[in-house]
Formats: sequence, structure tokens, C-alpha cells
Amino acid sequence: MAERDAVTSAVQTTRYQAIMHGYPYQLVLTTSSTSYQIVSKPAGAASFSNVGSAVPFTGLQGVALGQAVTLQFNPNGSVQATTGSLIMSMTYKNYSRTIGV
Repeated sequence: MAERDAVTSAVQTTRYQAIMHGYPYQLVLTTSSTSYQIVSKPAGAASFSNVGSAVPFTGLQGVALGQAVTLQFNPNGSVQATTGSLIMSMTYKNYSRTIGV
């Protein structure tokens, strides 16, 4: 399932950005739009702000996330789910895939 690969890649990229830049990043996966948004909180910033635009992780109609998830990546490489869980599920037709972070 290509969508799983897209989400997995977004997880890896966001974690790398947090480590490389030295400040927190979040990956926000939204069920209603089946998209993800990367946000960051540079040193001195009061809140997280968008990095680019939201990215749909599917070209297929009918793909669904099991729940909305926000993953926060810290500069030390650690990750936590601030919304949802570190284990996500995606479904498309009769296929279901699990992604563990």
C-alpha cells in the first residue's frame, strides 16, 4: 500500500528534521482530509507553525486512517503521540495496514 509508505516516509523525514535543526517538529495526520502537515517550533517561538502545505497521502478514494494522530519529534530523537497513538492503522477496501512508530 503506497499510502503506508508515504506516511512512513513522512515520519522518518519529520524525525530527521527535528534532530538536524535542534528543535521540536510535529507530524499531524488528519482523518477528515486524509493528509498530513509538518509543523515546527523553532527556539523562541511561542507555538508550532506549518512547514509548507498539507500533503494528501493518497491518490486513492476510500483510504481511511483509524484515528487522527499528532506525533511530536524532539531534537534528541525521541517521539511521543500528543494525539492518538504511536500505532496507526490505515484501510483501503479489504486491506488494512498497521504502522508502528
